[in-house]
Amino acid sequence: MFSQPEEKTMQTISLAQRTGDFDTISQALDYAAQGTNGIRIYNAKGEVQQKLSYKHLQETAVRTGRKLLASGLRRGDIVAIIADTSAEFFTLFYGCQYAGLIACPLPHALYLGGKSAYIQRINNLLKAANAKALWYPDNLKDLSEQFIHSTCVQAFGFSDLAHLSSVEHSTALQPDETAYIQFSSGSTSEPKGIVISQQAVSYNARGILRECIRITPEDRAFSWLPLYHDMGLVGFSIAPLFAQTNVDYISPSAFARRPLLWLQLMSGLRSTITYAPIFGYHLAANRFKPEDTNLDLSAIKIAGIGGDMIHAGQLHHFCTVFADSNFNPGSLTPSYGMAESTLLVSYRHGLKTDLVDKTKLERDGIAVPCVNPDSPVLTFTVCGKPLTSHNVYVGDIDGKVLAPRHIGHIYINGPSLMSGYSHPCTGPKPDQQENTYLDTGDMGYLCDGEIIITGRYKDMMTVNGRNIWPQDIENTIASLPSMSAARSAAFSVKEDNSESIIILIETTLRNDEEREDLIRKIKTAIHTSEGTSIRVTLVAPKSLEYTSSGKLSRAKAKALYLSYSSTNMSGKTHSEE
Repeated sequence: MFSQPEEKTMQTISLAQRTGDFDTISQALDYAAQGTNGIRIYNAKGEVQQKLSYKHLQETAVRTGRKLLASGLRRGDIVAIIADTSAEFFTLFYGCQYAGLIACPLPHALYLGGKSAYIQRINNLLKAANAKALWYPDNLKDLSEQFIHSTCVQAFGFSDLAHLSSVEHSTALQPDETAYIQFSSGSTSEPKGIVISQQAVSYNARGILRECIRITPEDRAFSWLPLYHDMGLVGFSIAPLFAQTNVDYISPSAFARRPLLWLQLMSGLRSTITYAPIFGYHLAANRFKPEDTNLDLSAIKIAGIGGDMIHAGQLHHFCTVFADSNFNPGSLTPSYGMAESTLLVSYRHGLKTDLVDKTKLERDGIAVPCVNPDSPVLTFTVCGKPLTSHNVYVGDIDGKVLAPRHIGHIYINGPSLMSGYSHPCTGPKPDQQENTYLDTGDMGYLCDGEIIITGRYKDMMTVNGRNIWPQDIENTIASLPSMSAARSAAFSVKEDNSESIIILIETTLRNDEEREDLIRKIKTAIHTSEGTSIRVTLVAPKSLEYTSSGKLSRAKAKALYLSYSSTNMSGKTHSEE
């Protein structure tokens, strides 16, 4: 049974709150250390596992940074840290700030291929970042020899810190230097390390705190997001630090096992700020039971959503399920962001949708408001206006500006933008020119100055002259009875000079008749909603992979499909070895 959190001993701020007016991360921590606030980490039972005041974090980080330098690292070296949700990760990350080292958080998760695939992924990331050392949590100690052998960099367990000597002095990273390297959630075979400057993170944290969150001394944040992802690292460690705000955590794995623990702890702690990808809200709503009546979510003022396409229907469902728990729908804050812009690009307080004519959007690439009730409709969630001093426009593939409501590439510019990508063999190398716009790879349109995302450019499927978005197909499947929790991936493949739409769907069904009946229902539903034929392939549970931000990796789903012949996969449940 869920246990109530202990008394909130870190709730009162004893110094004047400053909201982001710092030039570096270490300056922000130095100031926060003068107060009584800090962080807490809860286990999967809802019990406090670790707690760390900002004062203790600052003192430990300074000592840790000096130990890192004593290990042979030099100022400016890149230090990779496998980012589990622990006090040790925080002391290492912030220790790098005080030592003049560049931290690079890496994923703490085993992938479908098992240990060997995970080690290879870490190896690819280390090479892309040009890291000089790797630090890993002790629960991965059995992989230590493989890390050392395959990565060819120094590898240390978190507990090894206790045995290192220390240098006497260190100099923190300065305002004109790099803050850290962040890999984008989609980084796979050719990962790109995103170089974020101290200036960029300061601007973005300030925008998050003052414009989006409107932070106050009474606020308290809660997160289950992975700390190697920008939403977890910036949104729920760096930004709260810049406002001296208390933050409570559970690990992503604890959330996956007990999604309602997220809400139960926020209820007891009176948390005011949280963020999650849409699947987090969807999963929590699906796990709710009528007997879970002890929740009080009335304190939440910001329930942010980001990381992937925002499905308004799932948010409406969440609001309905938790209406009796005093959840305020007005707290919903749809947002658009990406690691290349540190984190936040735009936000909107309150859920607003735009209903457009589906036929005209697919045929003409224009989001025309739907006025005919008999016409097919697409519903998009409005992600608001960009942060102050940041600019967004929609253009064609060559960058030419398009008119409002015309679908095109999203281009962004502003002081939160990355310095560039980290280059193997050379490390951080600024290559993002000032005043230039970045093509985000996302497609969408502008309406009254607000951003509306329609999908990823690389995911868009063109069939018989129509642009079809995979999420529309996946949402249709999720709307079918008993399919709301099913995971599916839609993509297209070129066959005989034409595009064919393929859908992979996870299922536990083994009876041939039941499987064939499911395929028929799905084909009928897609033909009715999209007016197109599809090919359905059923796969084993957990076959489809997701990125660190909760985005479905359609590229990996397509690779899975192409790696096996239709004869081997069609009508059968394929299981990864």
